[in-house]
Amino acid sequence: AIIQAQPVSGWGGILAFSTKNADGVAANAPTERMRIDSAGRVTMPYQPAFYVYGTTGNTTPTSAATTAVPFSTASFNRGNHFNLSSNVFYAPVAGVYSFHYHTYEQGSNGYNRLTITLNASPAAYKITGSHAGALTTTISVLIYCNVNDAIGVTFQSDNLNPYYAAYNHSFFTGHLLG
Repeated sequence: AIIQAQPVSGWGGILAFSTKNADGVAANAPTERMRIDSAGRVTMPYQPAFYVYGTTGNTTPTSAATTAVPFSTASFNRGNHFNLSSNVFYAPVAGVYSFHYHTYEQGSNGYNRLTITLNASPAAYKITGSHAGALTTTISVLIYCNVNDAIGVTFQSDNLNPYYAAYNHSFFTGHLLG
């Protein structure tokens, strides 16, 4: 590991933290992992984070069974830990993660249950009851994850109510806090 101060104009500057792979090759250059600039801003370009959304319009469940919410597009997926095929984020390191899911629902005669899951079990959920017209629903949660824990989002509706999975209305985000 290398901690390097880079002065700017003789005073102030940045503090950079770099590491190398533990492959035993001395000639490999270190990679900067974190930087603190002269204003105190911290950047960590390798910190796992994602923002995903669907590209379809209304999605209507075909049964009252719990189904995974489909996400087909990533605005960003730092580290590629969100799998767009399985619609699941896999934690690359143990730690506390912040997750946020936002969706737009259609009118309901029954209930809709939106859930953020940890290894296919509910970690946080919100139930919305009967309502007319559109409704936005948001779930935010901090979850301690072990390595390879799987985080996803599910939707369940007792009345087969549709929800909107497209970019402007529904999205799922997450990032490692530490």
